[in-house]
Amino acid sequence: AIGLAQIDKMPGVVGKHRANAAVYDEVFAGSNKIKPIGRPQNSTPSFWVYTTVLTEPGVDRDAVLEKLTVEGIHAGQVHVPNDDLSCFKAYQRDLPGVRGFSERQISLPCGWWLEEADIRHIGDRVLHHIG
Repeated sequence: AIGLAQIDKMPGVVGKHRANAAVYDEVFAGSNKIKPIGRPQNSTPSFWVYTTVLTEPGVDRDAVLEKLTVEGIHAGQVHVPNDDLSCFKAYQRDLPGVRGFSERQISLPCGWWLEEADIRHIGDRVLHHIG
């Protein structure tokens, strides 16, 4: 019932997410230290979060996340390999690409409640903390 009552608002909500993602794209465009994750051709992501990958070796992702948290920016590691979870430990495999991505990714807030100035502030703080 809640979903049905909200469905007419979804185009506006998702549109705001996409607009916020476009601002992040702009803020990070000049950096060689952080890149948005690849997007499949002919796709239109909803951007429930904005996921990036740190490309500069030696940047401590966890330290960056901690600094953002202290500043009240709720960024995090959203994509975690399933076999890191205790219920899948018995099935753990050597997946260097998955592990490498997981160790370097940061997901940033991208929601409809954020204004362009908020997104620019978050992006600027990320750039500051990655050097």
